[in-house]
Amino acid sequence: MNPPPERTQTEQALRESETKYRELFESSRDAIMLLFPPEWKFTTCNPATVALFGAQSIAHFTTLGPWDVSPLLQPDGEHSAEKAPKVIRQAMEDGSHFFEWTHRRINGPTFAATVLLTRITLKGQMGLQATVRDISEQKRTEQALRDLTSFQKALLDGAGHAIISATSDGIIRAFNPAAEALLGYSAEEVIGRHTPAIFHDPDEVVARARSFSSELGVTIEPGFEVFVEKCRRGLPNEHEWTYIRKDGGRLTVLLNVTALKTPDGEISGFLGVASDITPLKIVQQELTLAKEAAESSSKAKSQFLANMSHEIRTPMNGVLGMTELLGATQLNDRQRHMVDTIHRSGRALLGIINDILDFSKIEAGKLTLEYLTFDLRQVINEALEFFTEAVRKKGLTLTCVIQAEIPRVVIGDPVRLRQILLNLIGNAVKFTERGEVSVQVHYVTQDAEWIRLKWVVKDTGIGIAEEAQHQLFTAFSQADGSTTRRFGGTGLGLAIVRQLVQLLDGEIGVESMPGHGSTFWFTVKLGTTSGQSSITPAPHTNVLSSSLHSFPSFIGTHVLLAEDNPVNREVALGMLGSMECRVEIVENGRQAAEATAKQRYDLILMDCQMPEIDGFSATAAIRAQEASSGTVRRTPIIALTANAMEGDREKCLAAGMDDYLSKPFSQEQLRSVVQRWITAAPSADSTVTPTLPSPRSSTVDISAWDNLLSSQQPEQPNLLHRALATYLTDSVLLIERIRSSIQVGDSASLAAAARSLKSSSAQLGAHALANHCQTLERLSVARQFGPAMSILQQMEASYCASRAIMVAELQKRVA
Repeated sequence: MNPPPERTQTEQALRESETKYRELFESSRDAIMLLFPPEWKFTTCNPATVALFGAQSIAHFTTLGPWDVSPLLQPDGEHSAEKAPKVIRQAMEDGSHFFEWTHRRINGPTFAATVLLTRITLKGQMGLQATVRDISEQKRTEQALRDLTSFQKALLDGAGHAIISATSDGIIRAFNPAAEALLGYSAEEVIGRHTPAIFHDPDEVVARARSFSSELGVTIEPGFEVFVEKCRRGLPNEHEWTYIRKDGGRLTVLLNVTALKTPDGEISGFLGVASDITPLKIVQQELTLAKEAAESSSKAKSQFLANMSHEIRTPMNGVLGMTELLGATQLNDRQRHMVDTIHRSGRALLGIINDILDFSKIEAGKLTLEYLTFDLRQVINEALEFFTEAVRKKGLTLTCVIQAEIPRVVIGDPVRLRQILLNLIGNAVKFTERGEVSVQVHYVTQDAEWIRLKWVVKDTGIGIAEEAQHQLFTAFSQADGSTTRRFGGTGLGLAIVRQLVQLLDGEIGVESMPGHGSTFWFTVKLGTTSGQSSITPAPHTNVLSSSLHSFPSFIGTHVLLAEDNPVNREVALGMLGSMECRVEIVENGRQAAEATAKQRYDLILMDCQMPEIDGFSATAAIRAQEASSGTVRRTPIIALTANAMEGDREKCLAAGMDDYLSKPFSQEQLRSVVQRWITAAPSADSTVTPTLPSPRSSTVDISAWDNLLSSQQPEQPNLLHRALATYLTDSVLLIERIRSSIQVGDSASLAAAARSLKSSSAQLGAHALANHCQTLERLSVARQFGPAMSILQQMEASYCASRAIMVAELQKRVA
C-alpha cells in the first residue's frame, strides 16, 4: 500500500531541508558543532571546527566537551567548567543565547570568540547547535583603537598648548586641559555649545575677515570661516591672534589651524593648536624699548663726543695755529724752544683726542675704510720721516727694507695704513733707548686682484713680559702700570691698531722678551693696479715744517673765509696770508651767501657751526645761486669743522661742500687743500686774461692737447674745440650713469660707463680723473658699491676741476 501523497511530499521536503542544512553545515566558515545531554559532549562538527581548534579530525573532536576547549578561567575570573553549564542551561531555557567566550586550541593557545547556542531537536532529541566565530583580530583592532584613543587623550591632556577641535560647521567637540587653563572655560561649558569665535577679539575678527578677503579674492564673513577658510583651500594657516579669557584678560597666541579629513578626503572638522606667546611679546617689547634706549644712549654719546670734539678742537686750533705762526717769526733760541714745547704738547693732546674718537667710532662699528689708489712707498717714507728728529736725538738707527717685487701703486686706505705704522714705529722709538728700529715689508700671498703683505716692526728696546703680552691689544691697557708714568700714553693705541688691522682683513701679533726688544707684525690685504705710473695721491698729514716760508705761494688767489670764532679767523688769516692769498672775511653763513651773490671767489673756507645761518645752509644757498645764474664754474667750498665724528665728512659732502678740513689744522694741511682745489686759474673778478695751466698741472695735462692740434687737418678746423665740447656734454651723462649704476648695484653698467669716461678723460689729459675711473672699473668687478660711491665723490671733485680748465679754454676760443 502506497503512502498518501501528502506524506511523500513532506518526507521529500524534509530530505531536501536536511541536504541543504548539511551543505551549509559543511561549507560554513564558522565552526559549528552539536552537543546533547546529559554529558553535553560534542557529537559532530564541521571541518571549520577541526581547523579552528586544531583537532586531528572530526572523530577526535567529538571525544571532547566545551570545558576541554576552554582555559581554566574566563576573563571575568569564573572557572570555565562552572560557567559552561550556566550558558547551556540559559540557551535551553530561552531557545538561544549569544555571548563571548575565551576558547583554547587543543595545542594550547587561547583566542577570543563569539558563541551562539541555538536549541535544536534532532531525531526527537533536544540539544544545542554551537556556532563559534574567532574574533581575535577584531579584539586586537578594538584594543588598538582603545590604545589610540587613550594615547590621543593623553596627548590632549598632557599637551602644553591649548588644543581645540571643532566640527566642519564650527561647533567645539574637543577642549583639552591646557585650553581650559589658558582661557578659563571648562570643557563642559564649550563642547557642543560654542564655536571658537567666543574666544576671539570681535574687532580683530572683522579686520582679519577684510584682510583675508582681499588676500584670497573672496568675501569672508566675520565668524568661524575667518579661522578655517585658508584650510579649506589647502593653504598654510598660522597667524597671531588675540584671545579673550573668560575673566576678560587678553592674551596673544600663535594659532595653527589644520583641516581634519576622512579617508576619502572630505573635511570632517578642524583642529586648532594655540601657543601662548604673550611672554614672548612682552620680552620683544622690552627688547624694543631697550634697543631704543641703547640707540638713544649711543646717539647721546656720539653727540657728546661730537660736542667734546668741537669744544676741544676749537681752542686747540687757536693754540696750534698761533704757535705755528709764531714759529715763523723772528725768535731767539729760548723763545723758539718754548714755542716748540707748546706746539709738541698741543699735538700730543690732539693725538689723545683723536685716539678716543677713533676708538669710539670703531667700538660703534661706524669707522669705514676708503679705497684709494696710492703710492705705497710714499706712505712708508712719510711714516719714517715723522720720526727722523726723535731717532736723531736718541742716537738710534731707523731702517726700512721693502721686498723689491712689491708694487709701488696699490689700492686701499692710506690714512689708516699710515696710522698703523705711525703707532707701531712710534712705540718702538719711544721704548728704545739704544740700538735700532727696523721696518720690513714682504709678500705673504698674491693673486691677480689682491696682495697680502706682512709688515714687521722690530726694536731693541725694553721688551715685554710674556704674561703681559695678551693685554697689549686691549683698550686702556699697558704692559706695566709704570709705563704710563714713565712714557705716557692712553693705552688705546694698540687696541685701535688691532681693530684697524682687522678692518683691513689682516692679523696682528707680537714676539718679545724683557730686555731683548720687541717684534710687532701685522698683515693687510691691498688691491693691485696695472697702472703703476698713474698715481692719485691721497691727502695726508706731513711733519710740522720748521719754516713756513718753504710753502708755495698762491698770489692773488681770492678766498672767502666764513668763520665766527675770532681766534680761528686770526689763525686762518695768518696762514692764508703767508700763502699770499687775498682773503675776505665774513662772520656767519648769511654774510657768506650775500658775499658770493655780489662777486666770485676762487675758494671758500666755510665753518660749519656759525650763528644766524650755519655753514651747511649757507652752502646750499650758494649752490642755489650758482644753479639759478647758469654759471659754468662751481666755486670750491671747503668745510672747516671742529667735529671729527663718523658721518661728519659725509654730511659736509652731502650739503654741497667739496672737501673737509678738521680743526685744528696745520699750515701744511691748509696748503694741501688749497693746492688741491686751486688750479692756477684766476678769480672771476680778476682783470687778468685767463691763461691755461702749466703742463705740470695735476688736474689736466694740456700737453695731451698738442696731439689733437698736431693731427688737425685744414678741412677740419677747431678739432680741439669740438673734442672739448663733445667731452663736456658726454661726461655729464657718463657721470650720472656711473652714479645711478652704483645706486642700483649694476656692475656691468658701472664698468662700461667708467671705461668710457676713462678713455675720453685720458685722451684729453685728465689723468687724475681717468685714474678714478680705473679704480671704479676694478671695484665694479668686485661689486664693491660702497667703496665705489666714495671714489665717485672724489672723482666728481676732480671732474669739476678738470671741467673748469676745459670750459675756460672753450670760452677763450669763442672770444
